[in-house]
Amino acid sequence: MAALSREADALRHLENSEVSDQVPRLMDFVQSGGQAAIHQSYRRRRPLDESAMHREVLAFLGRLADIDRKERRLADVMQQQAVVAGIHWCEARGMAGTVLRRLRHLCEEDIRVTGHRSHGDFAPWNCAWTDAGLFVFDWEESREWELLLADAFYYAVAPSLHIRSQKERLEVLSERALALHGKAADHAGIEPGNNEIHWALWLLRQLGLQPKPLYGDLLGELERSWQKTGA
Repeated sequence: MAALSREADALRHLENSEVSDQVPRLMDFVQSGGQAAIHQSYRRRRPLDESAMHREVLAFLGRLADIDRKERRLADVMQQQAVVAGIHWCEARGMAGTVLRRLRHLCEEDIRVTGHRSHGDFAPWNCAWTDAGLFVFDWEESREWELLLADAFYYAVAPSLHIRSQKERLEVLSERALALHGKAADHAGIEPGNNEIHWALWLLRQLGLQPKPLYGDLLGELERSWQKTGA
C-alpha cells in the first residue's frame, strides 16, 4: 500500500512536468478497508535497437534532471538515514576508509551536491519503446530529491545486479556507470563535476537500503582506484 501511494504521488507530480508524455497517466487511486488499487495508462511495447533506446534513455534522464532540481550540503546528505546505514555497513567490515575520509573532508569544505526528482528503480525493464515514444513506468520508488542522475547509475548496474548472465568485471561496470552518468549530465546541460563523488554517495545509500554484495564490491573498486590516484 505504501508503494502504491508513493507511485500515485509521483505520477500526480509528473503529470504537468517535462516528462508528462513519457510516464503513465494516473487514472485513479483508491484506498479502502486496508486495500489499495492504482489505475494508470498502459502502452504496448514495440521493438527498438539498443543504440536508439540508449539515446532515448539519455534524453529522458536529461529532462528528469530539470524537475525539482536543487542543491544540498554534502554534510546534510551524509546524514541521510540510508547513507548513514551504508557508512556503518562499511565500517563494520573495515572497508572503504579512503572513500569515507574523502567524503568527510569535503563536508568540512562545505561542498554542495545537486539533486532532483528521481525514478528510483530505473532499470532497463522499467522502460519501453512504444508508438508514442519512450514510456517509463513503475514509479513506486520515486523520491522528491535524489542525487544528480542517480537513476543513470542504477540503469547501468541493474542488469549485473539481477541477471546472472550479465555479470561484468567491476572495473568495466564502474566505468560504464560513470560514463552513462556523464552523458546524461550532458543531455541535461549540467556540469556534473566529480561524478565519482555522486557514485560513492549512491553506493553508500544503496548499501544502506539493500546491502547487495555487488554494491560493496563496486565501492571497493572505487576505493582501489582512489588509492592508486591519491584522490
